[in-house]
Amino acid sequence: QVLVQLPQLYGLRKNLRLMFKWRHPAVKEWAKLTFPLYLGRAGGYLNASIDKIFASFLPVGAISALSYGFLIVELPTAIFSLSLLNALFPRMSREASKENSGEDRRIMQQSMRIIALFLLPVMILMVLLRKSIVQIIFEHGAFSSTASEMTAVAILFYGLGLLAFGLNDVLVFGFNAHHNNIDSMKIGWVRVISNIVLNAVLVSSFGLAGLALATTLSGYIKLAILLVVYQRKYGRILGTKWKPWFGKILFAAGTMGFTVTALQVGLQQRAFSGGIFTQIGFLTGAVGLGVLVFAGAAIFLRVEELVSVKQFAVRQLRVKVGFQE
Repeated sequence: QVLVQLPQLYGLRKNLRLMFKWRHPAVKEWAKLTFPLYLGRAGGYLNASIDKIFASFLPVGAISALSYGFLIVELPTAIFSLSLLNALFPRMSREASKENSGEDRRIMQQSMRIIALFLLPVMILMVLLRKSIVQIIFEHGAFSSTASEMTAVAILFYGLGLLAFGLNDVLVFGFNAHHNNIDSMKIGWVRVISNIVLNAVLVSSFGLAGLALATTLSGYIKLAILLVVYQRKYGRILGTKWKPWFGKILFAAGTMGFTVTALQVGLQQRAFSGGIFTQIGFLTGAVGLGVLVFAGAAIFLRVEELVSVKQFAVRQLRVKVGFQE
């Protein structure tokens, strides 16, 4: 990454010189924004380390199960959510710098809706299909069926927090756009403390599941606090339309979950006892059917985002057919 930039920098060498002006306003602003950001991220890494410390007192394989389970669960946010937010962040920052424009809140609202629309069905599919996912990806060689069961348990309870993890990212980016990393850092550390307390309470009764559940619950605690603080400081982002809209996608996701569960029950023996290609075929078919059912139900319920996608697809198809004719 550095080497690619060197040719351009070499061409600018006459206009560049190394300086150590630590009191420069830009350096002060960088330090003001960066150090809280690093401290906030350190809290996330500390959370994972604390979970592993508690897991070290559980049966062999618990630490690996937590690590593999969380790796699977965080993939959707790493691939989709953060990519979307990184693309939107410059615009979020630009609008946040304008006094009372309201556009920054509109961007936040739309970002949260898109993330929820994507992550809610993914969360349900991941929870329902966790055993197939683990068998296909991990259950090879020395990775035993017992290890698969433990990893599937971790995915179940981590997966229930996927929506909170994604929406937390949106709100943290919103604070960053307002050059306010202090509040998001403080709230991040509240999550660390709540995770420690919940780990201590739940691990004795629920073991591995309790540790994963503690992470999920602390994620929702963080989400609630972020929402309250953000809306107090920068204006309301969950308007009156949010509840009916969320109710629609929740119903669509529930319909999808019922359909996938029925498919699992009908093909349970083949799905879990067949070879690798049978398992891949089942997982692909279940995900495909689930997506179709969710999209169909959401369009039927007039969820704006998916209705717009449908209208765009129909227009493009008509243009293509007209061009071919």
